[in-house]
Amino acid sequence: MHFGLFAWFTPIDGKPYSEAFEATFEQICRAERAGWDSVWMPETHFGGDLILSSSPFVLSSAIAARTSRIKIGSAVHQPRLLLPASSAVASDSSEPDTATMPRSVSNYSMLAPADPIRTAEDTAMVDQVSGGRFIYGVGGGSRGNKDKRKKFFEFLDVVRRAWADEDEFSGYSGTYYKYEPMLAVRPTPSQRPGPPIMVAAESDTSFPALGSMGYHVLIGAGTSHNQRGHSGMTSDIGAYRRAWNEAGHEGTPEIFVRIPTHVADTSEQVQADVAHTIEVARTTYAAAGRQLLPQPDPGTASLERLERGNLFGTPGEVIDRIYKLQEDLGATGVLLETNWFGGVAPEAVNRSMELIAEKVMPTFNR
Repeated sequence: MHFGLFAWFTPIDGKPYSEAFEATFEQICRAERAGWDSVWMPETHFGGDLILSSSPFVLSSAIAARTSRIKIGSAVHQPRLLLPASSAVASDSSEPDTATMPRSVSNYSMLAPADPIRTAEDTAMVDQVSGGRFIYGVGGGSRGNKDKRKKFFEFLDVVRRAWADEDEFSGYSGTYYKYEPMLAVRPTPSQRPGPPIMVAAESDTSFPALGSMGYHVLIGAGTSHNQRGHSGMTSDIGAYRRAWNEAGHEGTPEIFVRIPTHVADTSEQVQADVAHTIEVARTTYAAAGRQLLPQPDPGTASLERLERGNLFGTPGEVIDRIYKLQEDLGATGVLLETNWFGGVAPEAVNRSMELIAEKVMPTFNR
């Protein structure tokens, strides 16, 4: 089981941003010393009240300079994909409409779309300066739109070809991206033919396609946008694994689950530590016009009892739930949000990370 730390870089009330960055960098260095496998950064724009991570590539380079062993991942890079004005929107009727998003997210429309060649350069540079420790986590934001999904897959094709071509980029001719042969990306990535790619998956139509193409996946529990609940995610993962096997890919697909996490010595201490962070999460989602995710499956009494949505508990309780993630979803890794919504006191976060390293991780890595 792969154990990753999901870092929010949350601002500290009354302190300059620099202190928030240094506090999180220290947390990451502590994780490396304790034997954690990886650290992951989101890409969130206009979210400075909660997350200071508008550029995961910049943060990855800063982390690479402070660490020597821990792997570094983006979770996830979000290349904005614009379709031609003449392109009709092809919707997947089986997918629900996305919920109303906060006003800050609507500002994403002002951002320029990412270029796959420039992305290949940036990720190759991070891979080099980190000594081959980078994992490229990426999401297409294509839910409900077949054309955007196709463009996203072309984007990834271009990135991979640009990484692999050492002497000259061989060119590309797709529906949305067209390049003549030209000079190769420099530097090429340290990892050959390129860093691992993990794709954030949310919809029932994406999972089989990703399995067929041999991409590893990042999924969410608790912060997932899968509106169909845990049973829907279980079904999606089954379709993904079948498609992977039918395509004849070697090895086992990597399935990393991002999940809110807090571990304490007693159940009473867990509840006391996370009470504020749950209320912050509930208020934030309500302001966005959404319920606190994940949505309960039919027959679930309440969100609070939906234990699959978090890893809040004592070491023994958390171990049991990770085993359940392995059983239900085939999880090969967990990305632990140790300060979900930034509401847990620093000393409690540090204690949680200690308990994870000392009592949870050895159970799975012995």
